[in-house]
Amino acid sequence: MLSTDELDLLDSILNQHKGKIEEYKGDSESNNELLNSIENSIILNPYPGLKYEVCLKVLNCRNDALILVIKVDYKTSVGRQPRYTSENQLLGLKKLDFDYGNILIRPETPGDKFSELFHKAETDFDYFPLFSFRYYFQSDNESLAKFFATERRIKLMEQQREAEIEIRNDILMIRYARIINADDFDSIFEFIKEI
Repeated sequence: MLSTDELDLLDSILNQHKGKIEEYKGDSESNNELLNSIENSIILNPYPGLKYEVCLKVLNCRNDALILVIKVDYKTSVGRQPRYTSENQLLGLKKLDFDYGNILIRPETPGDKFSELFHKAETDFDYFPLFSFRYYFQSDNESLAKFFATERRIKLMEQQREAEIEIRNDILMIRYARIINADDFDSIFEFIKEI
């Protein structure tokens, strides 16, 4: 359930993007395919029973695109006592023109860098060393991954600081693992319009 502040924020976002987004009412088979794709997502895997609170359709986009407010439940521990928390986050979905296999892109952690010393698991891009240093880019097909990672797309992904991006065949997902805010909404909106 959305808080009063989150409802006010969404109302403000809808007014700011009037004519560019609208509430999705489940009237398109391809948009329903986008919604069904979240069930098998790697970036959403830690959150079983995930539900979306709001679904917005991005208008005038080359391919179908949605922005969802998802409710994420997770457990933290304080001493020996587990504490259950939930928060609302943003998730962008877009149908791509081509099947790129499975790709995961997220900020690279020190643990990723350490494990890379022993086992190379990610794709690095010689022509984008800063991107390769900052982001963990893993794919099940390196040639498809490099086909996806054009200069324009790399630059768009670099602008999405702290975003997690997943591609499952021809569906792209982008998410910020934090409470919804207007800046993240604008970033996701622009990213899925441009990618």
